[in-house]
Amino acid sequence: MKHPFYQKTKKEQRNVQIKVGLLALTIIIIFSVIGFVANLYLLPALLFPIVITIIAPFLDVPVMVEKGKLTYQSLLLLTENGQDGIIKLHGGTLLDYVYVIDSNWNAQQRKQFIIKEFLNGLINLIDEQKEKKDLDIKIKGTSYILNERTAEKLGFKVVKKDFLQQAILIFNYFNLLVTNSIGKGRLSFPVMKQIITIEANISTLLAKEYEIRALKNKIEND
Repeated sequence: MKHPFYQKTKKEQRNVQIKVGLLALTIIIIFSVIGFVANLYLLPALLFPIVITIIAPFLDVPVMVEKGKLTYQSLLLLTENGQDGIIKLHGGTLLDYVYVIDSNWNAQQRKQFIIKEFLNGLINLIDEQKEKKDLDIKIKGTSYILNERTAEKLGFKVVKKDFLQQAILIFNYFNLLVTNSIGKGRLSFPVMKQIITIEANISTLLAKEYEIRALKNKIEND
């Protein structure tokens, strides 16, 4: 797995982060001035959290990866060891979408690539847990890539989002907007009710391993 961002040297990665940070600071300053001149004093206060959520993946994801808190199972699937032994699934971040999705791809090519990388990551996670012989461990995450039918076909159970998950999704709406738009190759507003929470035991996914691999192969051969 060759992720273009992590193929860069540490110095090059830091330079990217500095540029992103400076761009964000410039935007905030410009809109702060506009807000002051136009007597729109709430404008910078509203803009600040939006900008922060958009740039956050470029700053915190590499740090969490370096510290071992996040693990790339594929280019667009990360895992995090949560509390009570639950493995948290994270779809590709905005950082990943910017670096691994080819801007020349059409919407269908992007969709197929995103799903394929999710399945690749899932297979790698299953193989990893098989080696550890830890098949009862639970994995959980949110997804706007899979619909309920596909998720259940792969062995996941769709569960109701709790309050914290809802709050996090709402707070990160503009991050999701940019990520979703890159994923579809056009401006695309995420529909919050279509974002599902999924969970499964590794043993359940193992029982569906054939279907997971078959779907991945089908996408690769299309």
